[in-house]
Amino acid sequence: MKPSILHAFFVLSLMAAQIASTRSAPFVNLDFELARPVQSLPIPSGKFVYEPIEQLLPGWGLTERNLTSGVDSPELLIGLDLATDGGGYASLRSRFFRPIPPLAGIPPLAGNFSLTLVPRHPLSGFGHTEYELFQRATLPTDAASLVLAVLGLPTEIFLGDQELSVTYTQVGTRLSPTGAETWPLYEGRADVSAWAGQEETLRLVVRIDSPAVPTLDFSTLDSIRFSPEAVPEPGAVTLLLAGGALGWAVRRRRCAARL
Repeated sequence: MKPSILHAFFVLSLMAAQIASTRSAPFVNLDFELARPVQSLPIPSGKFVYEPIEQLLPGWGLTERNLTSGVDSPELLIGLDLATDGGGYASLRSRFFRPIPPLAGIPPLAGNFSLTLVPRHPLSGFGHTEYELFQRATLPTDAASLVLAVLGLPTEIFLGDQELSVTYTQVGTRLSPTGAETWPLYEGRADVSAWAGQEETLRLVVRIDSPAVPTLDFSTLDSIRFSPEAVPEPGAVTLLLAGGALGWAVRRRRCAARL
């Protein structure tokens, strides 16, 4: 091979490698199963454990946004099997998690880990807050819908700045820590076909909009995935979420409907 041809081949190969390196990787840890806790499990009763988000939520970022003051606070540490009285915390829940009533929370919805977000209520006295979980990556080329499991507060889902219309269907129940209530478990599904194969930021937002303190003041998320199956046509699923005293209807474009 002549030097000039060899040089051109080398330059083209280098350019191809640089282009490939700039492409976003696929989404990772959508089911939260890649957690690497430093603390051995189970955690001794009464011990409060916080660990770096890189250990407990690899691939994800998390922001607590104070809607009262307008201040955004990146969460560098999150709880591990944490349950406290009051809102304003995020915790990864393991299969060893056992809440002490009346504190809310349940073990993972699936697998070894779930993520629980507990925003502050508008009348909490510490500011009205919301949590935003996010990750930027490339959607699968065959992605038609995004699917996730949700227990508790409904979740607003965005791709970039575009809010997605989410359809919720009850797929099961979970027993409350006291055993006195049965909480509905929902599958959320949103159309993402317009973003298939594209790089974008996935954002999931959880907050309490109700002027009254809801029975379920948290959102537990799990089993997020992209599916090649399309979202059912509107009207194909009847949506009514009966959450005890909540009775929030959730067939709204914004998931700020009351649970």
